[in-house]
Amino acid sequence: MHSYTRNAIIGSSAKYCYLADKEDYIEATQWANGEGVDIQIGRRCGDEKISITYGEFELMKQLIGGLE
Repeated sequence: MHSYTRNAIIGSSAKYCYLADKEDYIEATQWANGEGVDIQIGRRCGDEKISITYGEFELMKQLIGGLE
């Protein structure tokens, strides 16, 4: 077995999304190898988890920027 510590941060969705409930949140946890993050989205209608590399995240930001 191997034990390690991972960095994580959490924030309320309600401040950023008018559809969010006051209990909704997003939590990002960095992978132990530092190559990506797990994103947990907590909503009153159900939770969702996304695992994404930093490279995929950069592409996603570019794609969303192209839509704006």
